[in-house]
Amino acid sequence: MGEWMKKYGETIYGTRGGPIDPHPWGVTTIKANKLYIHLLGDSDENLLLNDFGKKIRKTYLFDDQSPVVFKQNEFGITIKVPLEKRKPIDTIVVMEF
Repeated sequence: MGEWMKKYGETIYGTRGGPIDPHPWGVTTIKANKLYIHLLGDSDENLLLNDFGKKIRKTYLFDDQSPVVFKQNEFGITIKVPLEKRKPIDTIVVMEF
């Protein structure tokens, strides 16, 4: 756990609960202008999130900074995280606004 926190602590320490309620797919945390989406375990490649009132500038994977395709519209925010990019336990997507 200590090793995980060294690498991913930014997504936990100093954050607060995100504006999106916990779901079976995972949870969110927020700090400053970043929303951290913790995808825990298996979920679909495409995920629809409730809009939380911020204009999203970019979305990427925490691990390698590779872009995550997203679309923000009146229905919410859709992200697409390819299954081959998923981690077995916690895939972290960062949204900057």
